[in-house]
Amino acid sequence: MTGKDTVTDKNTTYKYKTRDHIAPPVSACVVTASPDLAEGFSEKLGYEQVEVKRQLGDVIREESQVYVVDTKVDDINLWPAPLLLDPDARDKSWLFLISNPEDVSFLEETPPDCAFFDRQTGSVGNVVSHIKKRLNPDANRCIERLDYIDTDTERTFIVGLENGRTYALGFDDVPGADTTEVDSWRIDGGRHHFEVTQRSGNVVEVPWDAVLYHCEPQYEYYKGNRHAGVDEGRADRIGGRIRELRTQRGLSVTQLAASSGMKRPNLSRIENGKHVPSLETLERVADALGTPVARLLARTD
Repeated sequence: MTGKDTVTDKNTTYKYKTRDHIAPPVSACVVTASPDLAEGFSEKLGYEQVEVKRQLGDVIREESQVYVVDTKVDDINLWPAPLLLDPDARDKSWLFLISNPEDVSFLEETPPDCAFFDRQTGSVGNVVSHIKKRLNPDANRCIERLDYIDTDTERTFIVGLENGRTYALGFDDVPGADTTEVDSWRIDGGRHHFEVTQRSGNVVEVPWDAVLYHCEPQYEYYKGNRHAGVDEGRADRIGGRIRELRTQRGLSVTQLAASSGMKRPNLSRIENGKHVPSLETLERVADALGTPVARLLARTD
């Protein structure tokens, strides 16, 4: 299994190899009257993981993780009935097989998570690859693409995850960043965070869950969720706990930063309560300290 890394500045981008991931079994509902397409999806995804329906009407209220709809089925004109009759269907992944642009003329309403693929039998492999990547539990933790927009009015990181979703993370939401210009940015070797180097020499790490916290309303800990609550002393509490455990183990800030794969200034900011670390960062620090993450998070009052 190989790692991947990208280093980008304003003049150069270096490509890298993609680390392989093994996706778990998936549950897909394939809507098609084509025996070849039905067989192709069943064989590649696993017969026990695929439910084949011959008409669109048959999938209404059908429980599945992902739906593959052949736009050549006889009752395709029923669309968007599945969305109207089952509110949960809007949160699922819908993939449409088309032969030409006219096939999508009826799709005036589509769910947020949808994609279009060539209907040819030979393209089944591409659709299956998309499904496995999209449903891989680790896919929302892996950063696959990264770019930076810097204009007179916009400073934004464009972050693409392996699950196919792309987010715009405003520069002001980058934890630990100062006001100086961004010199370079790169995806780290494990693809679970990206690193930003600024003109001042400041280096900050942005983990995947920090991106979701600011950009993904469906994320459990999204900043806008009402149940997230407010804990004004959380940063100080976590930072103090990390500093206490580090001192007990006789480690310097430099040593703990190195063993947890962090930059020293980033760890110092956390210990001093300058910002709340993400779950990804806490896991790395906890592993380096040989302690459960819960011990870093637990209240003592």
